[in-house]
Amino acid sequence: MIRNFIRLFTWKVLISFIIRWIISISCRYNKNIKENQQYIYVANHNSHLDTACILCALSPQELLSTHPVAAADYFGKNKLTTFLSEYFLNACLIRRNKENGGENPIEKMDKLLKQGKSLIIFPEGSRGEPEKFQAFKLGVSILLAKNPHIPFLPIYMNGLGKALPKGEGVVLPFVGSVTFGKPRYINKDQSLEEITDFIKSSILELTQKVRNAANLSTNRDTPQINLEPNNPLN
Repeated sequence: MIRNFIRLFTWKVLISFIIRWIISISCRYNKNIKENQQYIYVANHNSHLDTACILCALSPQELLSTHPVAAADYFGKNKLTTFLSEYFLNACLIRRNKENGGENPIEKMDKLLKQGKSLIIFPEGSRGEPEKFQAFKLGVSILLAKNPHIPFLPIYMNGLGKALPKGEGVVLPFVGSVTFGKPRYINKDQSLEEITDFIKSSILELTQKVRNAANLSTNRDTPQINLEPNNPLN
């Protein structure tokens, strides 16, 4: 109970204030998302701010039942980082190097899904260049194939890679956004490659909608200039 209170206060009050009002990142939450529904949240990945922004956008109930998937070699490299990641982030730490032994990453994530928990997964794996997509890995597709009754929810992160670029330790104020799409189910007859393409196309579709909306807004705010030459006969 105390841990839940600390996590809610940390994310819904402190970090949410910083993200929304200091860094200037807005979160467009899909109101059609059911609070009691289990999801696998999938998003593009450009910054360490990505996970924080998603968590801040979730309802209190969803926040407490959601586990961001994170690399154990980075977020669990020592006892302190492991404690902070698991206590505050509620992170599911997985190993990226199979040679180090330990629990199979897919099995560890699948156990949480079987317990009714939600996951945040970045199919690209590591952070990439701002506004550029990398190749999607098959991990999330394997989980969806094992759990076709659980929908995935696409999320598009815009501008976060410029607010906190990879390799930088200072957060810069930069207008960005986090947009949630609609939940989608896979077809159990799809191959892993087809599921991966479906996930990527869902995020790209959301990406295009956001960019189109931004262009429309820009055009509306821009004064219209008549470029036709004056006709002296009028």
